[in-house]
Parts: sequence; structure tokens; C-alpha cells
Amino acid sequence: MCGIAGCVGAERAVDEVIEQLSLLEYRGYDSAGIACPGQGSEGLRLVRVEGRIERLAAAVAQADLAAPSVAIGHTRWATHGGPSSQNAHPHTDCAGRIAVCHNGIIENHRQLREWLTARGHVFRSQTDTEVIPHLIEELLLDQADPSPVESETAIREALARLKGSLAVTILCDWLPDRVYCFRQNSSLLVSKGPNGVRVASDAVALGSAMTEAFELRDGDFATLRSDSIEIERLDGGSVKRRPINCNGQNGRVGRDGHAHYMHKEIHEQPEVLRQILEGRVKDDRLSLPELDPVRSPARHCSRIYLVACGTAYHAALGVRDEWERRLRVPVQAEVASEFRYRQPALGEEALVVLISQSGETADTLAAMREASRQGAATLAVVNSEESALAREASAALFCRAGKEIAVASTKAYVSQLACLHLLGLWLEGLRMRQAPSDVSQTLSALRALPAQLQQLLANEDAIVRLAEEWRGVRDWFFLGRGLDHGTALEGALKLKEISYLHAEGFPAGELKHGPLALITPEAGAVCIATQSHLTVKMASNVEEVRSRGARLLVLTRESDTDITREAADVLPLPDAPDFLMPILSILPLQLLAYHVALLLGRDIDQPRNLAKSVTVE
Repeated sequence: MCGIAGCVGAERAVDEVIEQLSLLEYRGYDSAGIACPGQGSEGLRLVRVEGRIERLAAAVAQADLAAPSVAIGHTRWATHGGPSSQNAHPHTDCAGRIAVCHNGIIENHRQLREWLTARGHVFRSQTDTEVIPHLIEELLLDQADPSPVESETAIREALARLKGSLAVTILCDWLPDRVYCFRQNSSLLVSKGPNGVRVASDAVALGSAMTEAFELRDGDFATLRSDSIEIERLDGGSVKRRPINCNGQNGRVGRDGHAHYMHKEIHEQPEVLRQILEGRVKDDRLSLPELDPVRSPARHCSRIYLVACGTAYHAALGVRDEWERRLRVPVQAEVASEFRYRQPALGEEALVVLISQSGETADTLAAMREASRQGAATLAVVNSEESALAREASAALFCRAGKEIAVASTKAYVSQLACLHLLGLWLEGLRMRQAPSDVSQTLSALRALPAQLQQLLANEDAIVRLAEEWRGVRDWFFLGRGLDHGTALEGALKLKEISYLHAEGFPAGELKHGPLALITPEAGAVCIATQSHLTVKMASNVEEVRSRGARLLVLTRESDTDITREAADVLPLPDAPDFLMPILSILPLQLLAYHVALLLGRDIDQPRNLAKSVTVE
């Protein structure tokens, strides 16, 4: 969450940073700001606004910042202190000579603020970040013109006193030719190119013209000048980092004629599935050599944990039952933020599969590190190939979904489900629990999915009409059994994320254990019935809803007419094996959420209070 940007040595650094921030806005858009050296003895210039990058760009144009060659900037997702220009980054010290941008959470900020206040420092915001410039100022002992060595010593000491998650950029008015950077538990990358040196919290904002790029590791301290990147450890120890490959991750992604990124990304899902299968499915064989590092622990594990957050957790639920049925070992789907704190008993007999789009989700990373500490093998199913999760896990299976810009995840979810099915098939073969005919049938069904998703996209007009009819419903209930439970949760999440309507998803069997009290003629119930062995049970739930007078929508196979007799609204789905139906059933629900939100005039790609990458607890 939040986006950091910076540029050193560019002809017009402020314009460069504005462009970087526009690429990072998906990480947070409550407020934004920029800092740069002024002219002559003017000191630092700051421009900060509440709201989006376009407001910052207008304010910068009005401020007439000339054309400095150095600037740092930030787009914020509010944690400590509400959205306001006062709480926007960069933050400065009392004298306004030190500017700091920060992603993460400083866990000991209250103690530091109290100490600094007692020392006479005056705070202007409610943020935890503001302690950083004040702490540096305090450690400089009121020196009017400290040397580079004295400055760097104070900065390093200040950073060493901070606890929590940190990605930090620092600009001092007496050292206007450089930017200092530090990373601890929050992503930060730097790059060098013909137009200077850049820093960003995501590779997408590093720029396309790079000669080399580096991802800082935890504890790395970097000094950026117009033609150099110097990376050391915070304690001064030397370190050598290898350049990373950011090809395909940098630069702006267009909407290609779609009104919103979310709509474009929903329509990209057939091609995403083709990309996932390419090179991995050859005739009737599965080839996943990237999983060789966990081959032995995966073969011998006695239990499996699927650990994730949000949408990725719903993907875990979408395969858990099938994995357990096929592998005949206990398989648990776990919310990462709960898993890491419940002191799980793991050990070498456990395989921990971690699922994430960004690979930088704080709780998922912490769960992986705890699993590794206990000796468990860790396997990442992740979209970002240069992420901390991909780098630190024992092995990684990449989702190949491409850049996902909309905050509400769509194509990443489908890619996670597909990759988890490939992984499950690989595990089944590794443990010698499958017949060749089963493999052939499964791979054939997977290859058919792109065309079936395309078939569902061709039915979008029917979903538009359905959205118009249901737009007045304010309480939505999504019901499903077995693997459809995960779809129910994800369908409800998509709707609430972008429409701001009340939506709940839960197992259909729980309906009579309390939620039935909320089923009224003013409510709407979306019943997902794709699991053949549970269709009769779901039919009873459909009748329970219908008899209470609620609006009723049923998603089921187009060949299953029995369960739809009592439903006014039906979304038919193509036929596929039960375990693959969650990939097909979610697409109409994504489109339904999109069109309901569109009719309500919501900000679909950047819904309120949310950000794409959750890098703080």
C-alpha cells in the first residue's frame, strides 16, 4: 500500500515523479505529495494535496517549481491519520529542511513522538512517518550545514531506531544532489538509465529506459545520485546486489478501448488461461520443472496448508476440497493474518502453499517466513516474478496474468485457480495417485476453459440487463456449497468492493442457522449450484429463499434445468468437471458486480478506502 517515487538527475524531475506516481496510484489514492530542492537558498519546496494524482499535478503546475533535477513523491493509502493534505507525504522536520516519504508502519512511533515532543519538536500531522524527519533533525544536533558524512550517520542512526515495516526516501536541502533510500519489510526498487536514477515501490514506475535495476533487500541502505546507485547495509557493511529483470513490468498499461481496467481485465481472462497452459501442458503431459526444488518434501508431506489473504484465500477455498479428495492428505485453507499468529505446528512434514498476486502482501510474507523457520517447505503461487514471495519461497509457480491495475482482482483470481489446479495435478502425479486417463481428461478440460470463458463474455448483454433489474437491491447474499462456497465469498467481495453495497457470502447449509432471518422481499440471493453431488441440497436452499420472497438468481450448468425452475433469473454456465466450475462461475459474477457499480456511478478501478497491494498489517 502507498506508492513511493523519486528521481535524481532527470531534466525535469518533478514531471518524472508525477508520471511515476500516476503509475503507482493503484497502491493508494487518499492524498499525494512531492518535494524538491528550491532555487538558490530557498530550501525545499513541498506540494501536497488531498485526493488523486491529477490534483497534485494541477497544484504542482500552479506552484511553478521551475525544473529541479531531484524530486521525491508519494501517493497515500491512509493508516495513521485520515486523508488530508496535512497528513500527505512528504513530511518534514521542524525547520523544513528534511523531507521523507514512507511506506509501511512504524510500530514504535508513539514512543518516539513523545520523546521528540519533550525535546521541543512540533508535529504537524497525525502520521507515524513524521517521526523520521524529526528524529534525523534531533540527531544532527542543530548543525546548520552538516557534512555528507555527518548527515548520513544521523540518517542511518535514525532509521536503526525505527521498528516495523519501512520503505523510505529522504531528501535534505543541503544535499540537493542525492536521495537516500532504505528498505525493511516493504518493497523498494531502484534503477539507472539515460535520464537519471529512479526509485519506486513497484517496478511498473521505474521507467522503460533502464540500463540496470535492483530490488533492495531488507536492511539495504542506498544513496542515489544522478549517475550512480550505491547500496550498502544500514550498518555500513558492503553488499553486492544482482540486477533484476523488469521487462514487461515497467511503463503504463492502457485500457485498450475499455471504460475501466477492471472491465479490460475481465475480458483478458481467456488469454490469461492460454498463457498459463502454454509450455506447461504438452499433449497429455504436465511439465512444471520450476517445482523441482520442492519435489521431495511435496512427495512425502503429511499435510498441506493453503495460505492467503482476500481474493487469493477464496482461490484456496476453490481447490481445497478437490486437493484433499485427490491427494488423501489433510488440506487446510488458512487466512494468512490469522495463520501467522495462531502458532501453527508445522515442521518438515508440512507443505505450505502461499498464494498472492503481488507477492508483497505483508501477512502472507510473514506466514511464509514462519513456515520456513519451522522447517516446512514453502511454495509460492504468485503473479509478480520479482516479488519477495517469489524470491524467498522454496519454489514458485508463476500465474502469468500480466499486470493487474484495477484494485478489485479478477484475472489474477482466475489465474490462481488455474495454477492451483496444475499444482494439484502435479502433486497427484508426484504421489502416484492418478491414472493416465485421469490426467488426459483433466488436461483436456483445462484446455477447453478459454473458449468457455469466451462464450460467457459473449453473454455480457444479458448480465447488463440483469444488473439494471437488480440495481435497487441493497442486501445481497451469495450462497454455495463445497467448492461453490469460495465462489460465493469471491462474488460477494467483488460486489461490495466496487459497488459499496452490503453483500455476504456463506455456505448455503448455514442459511437456516441464522442468516435466513435476513432473507426478505427486499433482499437478493445469488445461489451458485455447480457441484453435481450437492445440487439436490442446493435446490432446497433455493426453495428456502424463494419462499421468503427474496429476488433469486441461480448460476448453474446450462444442462441442469431442475434447480432453475423456481428462479426468475438464471445465468447458465458451460459444462465442465465440477472442480473446474469455480473458474467459469466467477466470471458472470465479476461482470455483474462491474455493471451494478457502473449503474451506481462508483469509482470502479479505485474504490474508496482500498489499495491494490496490502503491504502493511
